[in-house]
Amino acid sequence: MNKIDEFKFWIATIHALEGATGPDRSIDVDVAVLLGAADEGQRGRPHPHCIDGTPIPHFTKSVEEVEARIRREIPDAMWEFQTEPFIDAHIVDVAPARDGIEPEFWSAAFLTTDDLGETVRLMEKPPANVAIAPTLALLRGMEEVLGFDGMEDDDGPSITRH
Repeated sequence: MNKIDEFKFWIATIHALEGATGPDRSIDVDVAVLLGAADEGQRGRPHPHCIDGTPIPHFTKSVEEVEARIRREIPDAMWEFQTEPFIDAHIVDVAPARDGIEPEFWSAAFLTTDDLGETVRLMEKPPANVAIAPTLALLRGMEEVLGFDGMEDDDGPSITRH
């Protein structure tokens, strides 16, 4: 997959997570492919697995499996989930704190703040469940890591980390 196709796949996966109404194994596989944990050949398989042979995490169902992946992708991260008054998740990279620098906000699922401190919605309605929220935050935050920083989808730069 070339970089433009990978970018479009990333956008489509984020949109699928935003529109998900609950657990969805096909979205789990797409997330694993984006994170480099599985290859595209796992799509549509009845028992998809990661490159290392382990089952693909349930990114849309299991908070514990999503937390394990966040720990793996961002070892110095702290995260918080909320369920009231709506479902959301935030990820903060605390690595800068070791150097006496303020921890860096990394990503959110539903609501964030802009440079002026104003609340910004990243999607129309909150994620469907508490596992989808941190999965969305993780993928949104991977924008720079995956090399998509500055790229725009057909609707413009609507998918942002912060």
